[in-house]
Amino acid sequence: MKLKDILNEITETRIKVKNLTFDIIKDIFTDKYQEPSGTRMQPDGKEGPMYRYYDAVNLTNGDGSSKVITDATALELWKSGILGIEGINPDVEVTLSPEGDQYGRNSFIDDPVFKDREEKISKSISSTYGKGGYEGD
Repeated sequence: MKLKDILNEITETRIKVKNLTFDIIKDIFTDKYQEPSGTRMQPDGKEGPMYRYYDAVNLTNGDGSSKVITDATALELWKSGILGIEGINPDVEVTLSPEGDQYGRNSFIDDPVFKDREEKISKSISSTYGKGGYEGD
């Protein structure tokens, strides 16, 4: 096991998606959220800080993309997207890893419905490559 893998096991945090707050995100990812770039209306109805994409973390959407969590509003949108997946456990947990994996991913959801959806989308996307037309990046 590599040192980075050992560090991830020590520093990873598992939490129910529905219980995740922006304050928890900021507490876990201490190297992020250093300088607010402005403010916008937050879910509590008050103005709150918003951060630039490079000073924020990305959380997996399970479809090959991720959501940049620039503030509490962005987090609530991500949570509603995850909890809105058909058949997903309402108590689904997300694992947050400040160190990330070898690909730079720092969030993981280990739920059968989520994984199955992720795999189906990945297969669908990869099946179109090599058939002409738009080939991606």
